[in-house]
Amino acid sequence: MTAHVPNKCLTPLIHGLIMSKIRYALPVFCEVRTTPGDAVSQPMKDLQVQLNTAVRCVQGVKLKDRFPIPELLQTVGVPSVNQLAIQTTLMEVWRHLNLGLPASCSFVLRDEKSGERVTRKSEKNFLALPQHGGGGAGNFVRNGTKLWNMAPQELRDEKDFKCAKRIIKDFAESMPI
Repeated sequence: MTAHVPNKCLTPLIHGLIMSKIRYALPVFCEVRTTPGDAVSQPMKDLQVQLNTAVRCVQGVKLKDRFPIPELLQTVGVPSVNQLAIQTTLMEVWRHLNLGLPASCSFVLRDEKSGERVTRKSEKNFLALPQHGGGGAGNFVRNGTKLWNMAPQELRDEKDFKCAKRIIKDFAESMPI
């Protein structure tokens, strides 16, 4: 296919065919990494390998060329699978908290759980860490809570969708590939 279609025309295909499929259920099943030392789960690794293959195809680079993946991802303008998981998870948490979606009751503000009085610390909109368990939904709530509490205060205070999306994208880009 790459012999008949210019590389620059393949980039939208990555977003439409590959990234959309990866993004579909990622917040429920992903294991996000917040530090480079965190372990990479096998499903996340498998997804990253598929994305790497697609990015190499777009750039016309072969595996034997040993081109660094971070540079390839940046050149094509796509996040890694981990960064995409962080983006989609945080975006869903923001939607749940700001749009009152049905699962928003799964996320509990720290000061609401403990019945504490309102202090400067409680005004930071941190979420209480949930108990372990619950399968995919529990995984989403745990990852979402962890990421929400790590995210910049600017995001936790933001009420505008487009601004929140920009903040989340910038935050996710700072996370490990």
